[in-house]
Amino acid sequence: MKNLLFHVCCGVCAAWPLNFLQENYRVTAFFCNPNIYPAEEYARRLAAAQTVSHALGINLILADDWHEDWRQSVRGREQDPERGERCALCFRYRLEKTARLAKEKNFQIFGTTLTIGPQKDSQSILAIGREIGASSNLEFLALDLKKQGGSQKTNRLAKEYNLYRQNYCGCEFSQSRVHSS
Repeated sequence: MKNLLFHVCCGVCAAWPLNFLQENYRVTAFFCNPNIYPAEEYARRLAAAQTVSHALGINLILADDWHEDWRQSVRGREQDPERGERCALCFRYRLEKTARLAKEKNFQIFGTTLTIGPQKDSQSILAIGREIGASSNLEFLALDLKKQGGSQKTNRLAKEYNLYRQNYCGCEFSQSRVHSS
């Protein structure tokens, strides 16, 4: 079995994929989400990811908080609509951090929960992951987790675990749009 470092964005999105991936990989979860704002939202999502990881017996690595570094990575794209260039930059930022840690810790493969979100552009995420994998000399697990009912399966498990459910992607720029509409 290969060692997989799997980026998780929240407990809801991680519930089914982590369970499913354990069948074929030795999975370690990586909570790397400097885009999540404010701090209370970050804490809720982290707690949900910890609940899932604990329930499944999966180690969860917590990334350092790079919020200001992340803000610099999307600078100038703050007004972009959802699924725009800011989102692609955000995906790239988090997947690069995941690949870097995977390389440092000798994981053979890395992946992400990001493709399970119904509002996320899976093809863009997969292309970014493949590119980072190739440039890092690492295998990227290119799964569109929405396929075969992944979103429905993870939602069922999220209810079972009684996980916190968010109403925006986590980004402070998306959050301001959700709360102002």
